[in-house]
Amino acid sequence: MPRAIVIVVDRLGSGFLGTYGNTWVITPAINRFASESILWEHCLSDSPQLASTCHTYWTGMHSMQLATAAGPQSPSSGLPGQLANADIPTVLISDELDVVNHPLVTGFAETILIPEKNNDVGVDSIEETQCASVLAYALQWLEKQPADASFLAWIHLRAMQGPWDAPHSFRELFHDEEDPDLPTWTIPPEQQNKSFDPDDLLSVTQAYAGQISALDSCLDVFWQTLDELPSADNTLTALTSPRGFPLGQHGRVGACDHPLYGELLNVPCMLQLPNQQQATKRIQSLVQPGNLYATLLQWFEQQDPLTEQRTLPSTLIPAPANLANNGHWPASTSRAVALSHQQLALRTPAWFLHQTMDQKAELYVKPDDRWEINDVANRCPDIVEQMTEQLQLCQKRFQDGCQDPWPALPELLAVGLE
Repeated sequence: MPRAIVIVVDRLGSGFLGTYGNTWVITPAINRFASESILWEHCLSDSPQLASTCHTYWTGMHSMQLATAAGPQSPSSGLPGQLANADIPTVLISDELDVVNHPLVTGFAETILIPEKNNDVGVDSIEETQCASVLAYALQWLEKQPADASFLAWIHLRAMQGPWDAPHSFRELFHDEEDPDLPTWTIPPEQQNKSFDPDDLLSVTQAYAGQISALDSCLDVFWQTLDELPSADNTLTALTSPRGFPLGQHGRVGACDHPLYGELLNVPCMLQLPNQQQATKRIQSLVQPGNLYATLLQWFEQQDPLTEQRTLPSTLIPAPANLANNGHWPASTSRAVALSHQQLALRTPAWFLHQTMDQKAELYVKPDDRWEINDVANRCPDIVEQMTEQLQLCQKRFQDGCQDPWPALPELLAVGLE
């Protein structure tokens, strides 16, 4: 019987993980999980709005389509409701009210809200952190499941969106003697400023790094305990995030106005298959949250009830019967689109377009300019025009629910300039 465990960690940007190239923040547990998993190098959030991303996780509808949908979807049309109709147990475990109160959550057979601790200061031990509490509840639920039971366990942690309550020693891991004093606050900062004080940014970054290191320690205990439980050989485990956390890039720290740049959009995406099949694979295809929906739908051998209304995102893995086929991977659309209230963004293999609602465009070369530092829009007006046309095409397809295959990208957008 198929079973799946999905761990969603809010505000976990991929740029702060060792497995995505970070050499400063130590994340041995996540690195080990990545070495046992398939990893997608380029997973981009489609919206910084948590409610929209949850809707995409559970229905496969892109946030751009959701913005024009006629009313909310029925809970029975979401993945939790579909699995419930198929008599597959489902549980949502979270400390985030916005997730627990989402309209589609009623499709889960069981919902567990973990109370938020009043951590106005850092705690003394890792076991006292909020992340540890959520994962401990999740382990209690998983321990009760028979080894051959089918289920979906969706675990959402507020993590860096909530209080940064890690013991002070975790911040000290990233602090040198000549650095400014470490902050003692736990409420994540939120500020917009074109010119931040470098010392202030360093302190915030060290606090964020300490929180990720503490999270990694919690996940280490979770995964080690999980490995000791009797389990079936058909468990899929996923680790991802709905959005990152800006740390001074593009003039923002924290949520602010949700700038659609890499520090917010680039999120981890790892999938551990039974018996670590296809482990260590690193896939370059562009993927987004909707692909996880398609993957879980396929994993549980369910049909998409909304196929006639929209295009089903591609699955992250081949059909279960073909998992041993190392050369078989789903085709990428080569396009990733994101939107917020005032901005749009389009990523192709070679370019990244950032556009405001007043049509002001910024253009960045990919994959070289990973964090969108050098705007080349003035030097490549023809690329800006083509990317804008592609963005408009994406908008129309999502709004119309077009089911035709994506047309091939123009060569300059797929390959770039020589």
